[in-house]
Amino acid sequence: MLHGGATHAAGLTIFGLGYGVPTTPFGDWSCDLTEAQAGSMLTGLDGADIMVSHSPPKGVADQTSAGVSVGSTAVRAAIERAQPKLCLCGHIHDA
Repeated sequence: MLHGGATHAAGLTIFGLGYGVPTTPFGDWSCDLTEAQAGSMLTGLDGADIMVSHSPPKGVADQTSAGVSVGSTAVRAAIERAQPKLCLCGHIHDA
C-alpha cells in the first residue's frame, strides 16, 4: 500500500498518497485529508523517484467547470521540494 509510504521496484523508489486533498465537498463517503494532514504525510516523498497521488497538485488538471483551481497546495509544495522524476496524479472530476 502506497498511502503515505514508499515501495521499491526495479531500482526505483515509488511514493504514494491516496485520498482527496484538500477536503472535498462529497461528504462522509469520500476519504479526504486536509492540506496540513497531507503535508505531514508527504514528508516521506523525499528521495522518491516516482510519486503517485490521487489528488492533482494545485494548477495541474484541477479546474472545476467554473474555472476554479482546486488542486492540492500540499501536493504541489511536496513536488517542488522533493523533485521526483515523475508524478502520476488523478484529476478533478469536474475538470
